[in-house]
Amino acid sequence: MGDLRSCPGGDRVPRRAEDDFMPDHKSRVLSLARKHFDFLVIENGFIFDADSGAYLSEDIDFYISADQMEPIVTIWVKSEPDYTKMNLKWYIFYIMQDDILRSVRLKNSLEENFEYFAQILKKNLHLIINGKAELLLHVLEFFVERSAAYLRWSLDQLTSEFESYRLLHDYIKQKDPDWKP
Repeated sequence: MGDLRSCPGGDRVPRRAEDDFMPDHKSRVLSLARKHFDFLVIENGFIFDADSGAYLSEDIDFYISADQMEPIVTIWVKSEPDYTKMNLKWYIFYIMQDDILRSVRLKNSLEENFEYFAQILKKNLHLIINGKAELLLHVLEFFVERSAAYLRWSLDQLTSEFESYRLLHDYIKQKDPDWKP
């Protein structure tokens, strides 16, 4: 039975090729983060925390993780609640609204995607750092509006169904009472 693995619910299913790299995945992600995102340390004074895979500063943190093919860069403006942490992709989608379909294009390997996302972050870092809370607010508005549109739900449906969206909605309305999605 070496070719079967357990799944949630106790089911036994065939092993996947990606199952073999899981124990080394975290160390590979940390290595790729250091290779491609260390410009945050060298050029911008961030501190790298290997335990959390994060680039830390006084005002803003970048948490780096990955799934099988794509780095996940989570941005936290530390003056704001932790539920406002947002994926770099949403910042890029907001910044490049007119060209959203071409704003993020995945490459063929995890390493190529790390390099690609690092280039995107480096190119837009000044906007993110200088904009901090104001840019975050616009990104969150964009995220909530696009999520509702994608699901074809009203904002009321979205916020009543998901507590996380209700928290974001309340946060946005507190910061921008005139927001009308």
